[in-house]
Amino acid sequence: MPRGSRFPLYVADVASLPWPHGLFRCPHKHVFDASIPDSDRPEDSQPHVEAVARSFSKAQVGRCPYHRPDWNIAAEVAITCWQEARGDDLSDVGEALSQVDLSEETRWAAESFFIEPIWINGPSLGNGQHRVCAMKLAGVPRCLVEE
Repeated sequence: MPRGSRFPLYVADVASLPWPHGLFRCPHKHVFDASIPDSDRPEDSQPHVEAVARSFSKAQVGRCPYHRPDWNIAAEVAITCWQEARGDDLSDVGEALSQVDLSEETRWAAESFFIEPIWINGPSLGNGQHRVCAMKLAGVPRCLVEE
C-alpha cells in the first residue's frame, strides 16, 4: 500500500529502531526482569534488554516463538508487497502476500507488519517489541514501521 494510504508505513532501518523495554510475552521474561533497573522510563530498560538478548545462545533464542519466523524474508516480502500494492486498503497487500510461498510462521511475520504495525512512541516502541527483538537478533536490515 503506497504512502498516503489509510495504513501509512515507511521503510526503517532495523538497527535504528529502539530496543524493546518490556518483553512481557517472552519465555525468558524472568531473566529480562531481573536485569532491568526500577524506572518509569522505558529507555532506561533498553540497554539491559539488549545486553540480555545478545547474551542468549541460539537454543535459548529458539525457545521464543517470535524468533522462529525467517524475519529477513518476512520483512523483505512485506516491503515488496507494500511497494507494489495499488490500493488504499489491505486487499492488495493480502493478495500479493498470498502469492508468495512462505512457511506458516514466516507468513504470519510478513502479515504482522500490516495487521499489527510496529510503531515508535518517543524513545521507545509503542508496538512490536517482540518482533523488533527478533529482527535485531536475526540481523534484519530493514522493515516496515507505521508513520
